[in-house]
Amino acid sequence: MGRRSRPGPAPARGLAGSWKTPYRHARRDTEGATRGFFRILLTETSTLEIRWEVFNLFNRTNFDDPGRIAFTPNFGRIFSAQNAREMQFGLRLQF
Repeated sequence: MGRRSRPGPAPARGLAGSWKTPYRHARRDTEGATRGFFRILLTETSTLEIRWEVFNLFNRTNFDDPGRIAFTPNFGRIFSAQNAREMQFGLRLQF
């Protein structure tokens, strides 16, 4: 019968062999879009609507998905992000 070896100490957390290794999640959209509008009655049959819309209100960086093809140089790397804060203003006349 061979000699039975005893297990060594557990590796430090986050290193090879432990369960909690660092990894990146797929993208999480945190856009925070909002809009506001105001209607003005011009005559009995016509109104003017003023509209303001904001996309990515808090201007947080929304990265695109990382590379997903294993064993390639770009696996897990992120090369681009979505648009920064955008605002648009509009007028609409209804008659």
